[in-house]
Amino acid sequence: MGSLILRLFGAPEIMALGLPLALPNQKAQALLFYLAVTRRPHTRNHLATLLWSEFPATNARRSLRATLFQLRHALSKQTLSHLLIITGELLHLSPAEITCDVIDFEQGVAGGDAAALTQSISLYRGPFLQGFTLPNAPLFDEWVRQEDEKYSQGYINALYQLADDAAAHEQIDQAIHYLSQLLQADPLAETAHQHLLRLYLKAGAFNQAIRQYHQFAYDLRTRMGLTPTPETRALFHEALHRQQTPLPGKTTAWPGKTTAWPEMKARPQPSIQATTYFEQGEVALISNDYVAASAAAEAGLALCASLSQNPAFSNLAGWGYRLLGHALAMEGSDLPAAERHLRQATATHRQAQNPRDLGAGLFELGNVAAQRGELLPALEFYEEAAQIAAAGQAHYFHALARNNMAYHALLLGWLKVAQRVLAQGRQVAETHELLGALLHLSSTQGEIYLYQAEWLAAQETFQQGLTLAEVMSNPERQAGYRAGLALAARGQQNFDQAVNLLEEALWLISGRGYWHLRLRLLIWLGETLLWVERGAEARPHLELASQTAQAQGRALLHLQAQRLQAMLAATEGDWAAAEVCFSQSLAQATTLDLPLEIARTQSVWGQAWQRWQPHAPQGMALLDQARPVFVAHDAAADLLWLPPLKGRHKASPYH
Repeated sequence: MGSLILRLFGAPEIMALGLPLALPNQKAQALLFYLAVTRRPHTRNHLATLLWSEFPATNARRSLRATLFQLRHALSKQTLSHLLIITGELLHLSPAEITCDVIDFEQGVAGGDAAALTQSISLYRGPFLQGFTLPNAPLFDEWVRQEDEKYSQGYINALYQLADDAAAHEQIDQAIHYLSQLLQADPLAETAHQHLLRLYLKAGAFNQAIRQYHQFAYDLRTRMGLTPTPETRALFHEALHRQQTPLPGKTTAWPGKTTAWPEMKARPQPSIQATTYFEQGEVALISNDYVAASAAAEAGLALCASLSQNPAFSNLAGWGYRLLGHALAMEGSDLPAAERHLRQATATHRQAQNPRDLGAGLFELGNVAAQRGELLPALEFYEEAAQIAAAGQAHYFHALARNNMAYHALLLGWLKVAQRVLAQGRQVAETHELLGALLHLSSTQGEIYLYQAEWLAAQETFQQGLTLAEVMSNPERQAGYRAGLALAARGQQNFDQAVNLLEEALWLISGRGYWHLRLRLLIWLGETLLWVERGAEARPHLELASQTAQAQGRALLHLQAQRLQAMLAATEGDWAAAEVCFSQSLAQATTLDLPLEIARTQSVWGQAWQRWQPHAPQGMALLDQARPVFVAHDAAADLLWLPPLKGRHKASPYH
């Protein structure tokens, strides 16, 4: 063992002749770590750039000289200054008296035999330089990141190899130990879960296999918004089947134990059956089959009723309520029922202190409030969901909650808030490679571009999102992105293209539920047809949107449809009916406390006055009320369609 010992896995430690080595600052530590790990000479310029890349070259060199002096002085206190070798522009550490766990780890992994691999994994105490940060040194940070990825992958590969070797020698309990250790480092490694399930099946540990699968499926759903692959689900169903149909008189040997564990009776426990239903419901939910998801959730909840007196199963029932509420909210025809089930779910998860499922339930309650047009309560739900999801490392729901906060902040005209929160959500999604979340975040980014009247940027963003939605076979997002492309085309006066895209979007979700999106599509299509003076074609779309939105309690969509019905009535010469509809829309927007919707209603109403009652002062008065609201909210697209202060805007869609 060397005179200088560095342990760089986990929180770094430096020992000199058996005593901790005190270094004056983080830069001196970073320099020592880098020289010890790389084990080769480096130029002064390279080290100065690595550690002080944010500073001018002269200042960086001066800082390096000072740090070298401090490092040599600290080593000299332990009579080890000779370990730092400086030859002109080159410097390095003498390897003879230095022991570093990272170097020993790499040598053991490269050796490849079981003894060397076992020694290597014993050295791995955690991520490389865990918790060590170096301000204003991005090049050093990048080096640490790359080294950490290399070592963590080496650790995982070593555990895979040790598990395979142990299984090949029928050492099942040892193989299970290695795979469990691997999953502590990478909980979502599905290949490792599959290997572990096969080992449990081979050992006859069916209960453990089922628990292992459920934990993995839960983590995958709450962190990534995904479900296990068909291969993993097949292993689960095999374990379930073998658990439920044991051979008479047989017992199951537990790996590494001498005690025999009795098999279950042929009929599965209600908790196992309910869990299976909920797993099926999750698969249906991610596949956008909301009817199947609801049916599975209801079947599971019926089984949970027999377990209601056992507090250990409260989380299971909470899962069912959340699943049923989520499915009903996404399908959208019965929002009160969706809210009722989601509130049951969140109450259960609060009591059980289950942050991941609580975050998911709060997120869906936000969606229900948003569909009703209650935007401020929706934002409160999303904010709490994001905080709880972040604390519970449920990255998928954290990113989605930030996305929905951004989108609904934009509906309120809070542009800067929307941009900031969206950036936070994107950072979470990109850090954890959450394609499902990015699918929604890109849509909201496109909406921001539309709000700012940046049509080409919106078009590019929506086209990229559509490509991803098609790859992921998500019909709801395919329809949503086509709608976004339609609005971008409409902004560029390509009305025929906009109509075609909106009709395609409606066809894509025909018969699939998605009521909220469907009504928005109908409203946009009706509005576009009105702009090109095709009122007869717009009428059925607007009537269906208005009637359905009112019946389902979607107040925001109802007022938007009603506002367009008012414009339709005005174009047909029924000014009395138009006035009634405009008044009702304005009252509803005021009740919902939505300043932008109030201003939009005033804008459309004012333009109707100017076109069909040009000598009346009411039109200009309404426009004068709308304009400062749009200016205050940076609503560039809304301002674009307003008539100028004098005369009428040639591009206004209602002229």
